[in-house]
Amino acid sequence: MITDFNENLRVLRKQKGNTQEELARFLNISVQSVSKWECGDGHPDITLLPLIASYYSVTIDTLF
Repeated sequence: MITDFNENLRVLRKQKGNTQEELARFLNISVQSVSKWECGDGHPDITLLPLIASYYSVTIDTLF
């Protein structure tokens, strides 16, 4: 399954004007995890999707 999660996350983060570190701190995960997601080397655990969507005030569908 091909998704654009990595690009959507990067765009949302930049639009909000925050860093990977700020998002990682909010999610209580490592900065390396956020970096991997944005590089397309992985995806977050499904339990984090509602938190990420809420953080950016979008739906989970919008993330993908």
